[in-house]
Amino acid sequence: MTEVFVHEWPLILFTLLGQLAVGSFIVLGLVNVLATPRYSAKVVDRVADPALYAIGPAMVVGLIISMLHLGNPLNAINAFRHLDTSWLSREVFFGALFAGLGFVFAVLQWRRWGSRKLRQLLAVVTALVGVLLVISMAFVYMRPTLPYLNRWTTLVGFGVTTILLGCLAMGVALTGSPKVGTGLQERLFPSFAPLKDHEELGVEKLLTNTLRWIGVTTMALLPLQLLVMMFAILPPTAPDAQMHEFSMVGLVTRGILLIVGAGVLGLFLFIGGREQASTGILLGLVSSAFIITIVAEFLGRIMFYAALVPTGVG
Repeated sequence: MTEVFVHEWPLILFTLLGQLAVGSFIVLGLVNVLATPRYSAKVVDRVADPALYAIGPAMVVGLIISMLHLGNPLNAINAFRHLDTSWLSREVFFGALFAGLGFVFAVLQWRRWGSRKLRQLLAVVTALVGVLLVISMAFVYMRPTLPYLNRWTTLVGFGVTTILLGCLAMGVALTGSPKVGTGLQERLFPSFAPLKDHEELGVEKLLTNTLRWIGVTTMALLPLQLLVMMFAILPPTAPDAQMHEFSMVGLVTRGILLIVGAGVLGLFLFIGGREQASTGILLGLVSSAFIITIVAEFLGRIMFYAALVPTGVG
């Protein structure tokens, strides 16, 4: 396990951070789409904008870390030459494109440049590029020479991780945003205008509803991730005793962490449904669930790269 991390840590962190960034962007986009018919643009932006800027650093750090695995960063440029045949090239391309489009969208949204429809169109394109990035990440490993990874569990597992981490990251960002304070938010975001009383109530209601649905969605995804884990551990061919033993230990540990994370989220939903719920307690609960889950996914990703045992290779 330690040896796998030493050799593959750039890819482990790149895939996790990349999927977290894509998932966060998608979740935040859904919040915008679903909230717009019921709330004013000012209310939606006041809720969504502070969370938006938590996505960029994760993607930038992930891309920088991935360059370490390439040895020479210029190798990333060479990878673009094989987009028609190589999933690795597509992964590098879509990763860079997602980061670039996300940065442009963040700047436009921050400065309110361009029309709202133009920014929404750019957000949709960025989200689609993010989906293509996650698909490319999966297909890099879905090939016959990697029998443990060449199956549906790789693609579905990456997809579930993307939305799972995105939901939790946005849960932390949205729960913590009231702690920043209205005055500081207005200084950080020049486009923010002071809110009227009914708009303050709208922000509070939108935050509460969004966090409730994020919690419900996350709790639904955790059992699905456990199911994917159970299928992924089954040997596709003649079982490798050493690999199977390691996977079972990792599976049990990861499963326990995911179950504990679900329990913490359940407590978050229970307390959050009460009136006068403490923001500090809610932030502590959702942050704990996020940390527990990301540790579980980190362990799962180490197990994933431990399965890189090609067959038929001399």
